[in-house]
Amino acid sequence: MNEKRILVLYADLMGYTVSVLNVLDKLGYHIYVVHWGGKFENINKHSLASNITLFRRSDLSTRDLVALTLKISPSLIVASGWMDLSYLFICNKFKKYNIPIVCAMDTRWNGSLKQRFLCLLSRIFFKKYFFSKVWVPGIYQYEYARKLGFLTEDIIFDLYTADTEVFTSDSFHIKRKNQLIYAGRISKEKNIGLLVEAWAELSSIYNDWTLIIVGGHHGDVFSEDFERNNIQHILSLPPAQLSELFCESKGFILPSLYEPWGLVVHEASYCSLPILASKNVGSASMFLINGFNGYTFDPLDKFELKQCIVKIIQSSDAELDLMGSRSKILAERISPLTSAANLISVLQ
Repeated sequence: MNEKRILVLYADLMGYTVSVLNVLDKLGYHIYVVHWGGKFENINKHSLASNITLFRRSDLSTRDLVALTLKISPSLIVASGWMDLSYLFICNKFKKYNIPIVCAMDTRWNGSLKQRFLCLLSRIFFKKYFFSKVWVPGIYQYEYARKLGFLTEDIIFDLYTADTEVFTSDSFHIKRKNQLIYAGRISKEKNIGLLVEAWAELSSIYNDWTLIIVGGHHGDVFSEDFERNNIQHILSLPPAQLSELFCESKGFILPSLYEPWGLVVHEASYCSLPILASKNVGSASMFLINGFNGYTFDPLDKFELKQCIVKIIQSSDAELDLMGSRSKILAERISPLTSAANLISVLQ
């Protein structure tokens, strides 16, 4: 068996995932990726390292997947959760060969009946018959993994990482503009409505500041307010241009009602931005210390949200510079290298 081959069974393949795969390539691994397509179509395929081979899931039957896996003879298999029954079939079949089977999971524990039922199933079936390890982004997913029956030594971290070659900034420099930026989907769980409402109430007082919202529409979420109250709306930006916009801004905000992780906080932190994040943002546990490099708030409390925004607006450039530099320090806890290293640690 070739000790340098990894099979990745994923849903969407994102740009930040490619950054980890490229590191694995540099470490001498050949990566075979089966993916559903979707958002990956927007990724520049020329950015893929030479030892990364892609297969579209829609082109492969379960029998094809088995044949492919036998041909690859991987020393490690990574699967994105348990959504794809064919992926589960591969995990079950090859777990018998004593190959580490890693479940990539970003769901956080919320104590719902569905999760409690899955915990029961996992202890009986998933861990025994499908997965030997679980790969999580942070502590909230770690909590869920433990309840699913995985031992501490079976849980690895740093599932998600910013692409540090794209999102980076040497410092919080004086040329940054009076603008606060949000980047992500525009949907109810992102709580953009409350953010727009809070900003509208502040814009008459702080009319030299702009709120920039980067993201496409998902449903009727106050779109008519985007052109008023010093709010600029940008439908989408490629990662390199988003990084440039981060580096031109003085703060980043993520007001989500529910956010299992929120990779964009890591990306903004690497760009030396002070961070505002709701208490329900998973990645804030890693990249935000309240009062150190930004502020946390209750996503249901508009007054508290406005207070946090005002703290950023009223801070001096020197204070924002310090918070931004602290964000960069926290961001460097995780990188494509640490993500890749965590994954291959299961082979040691």
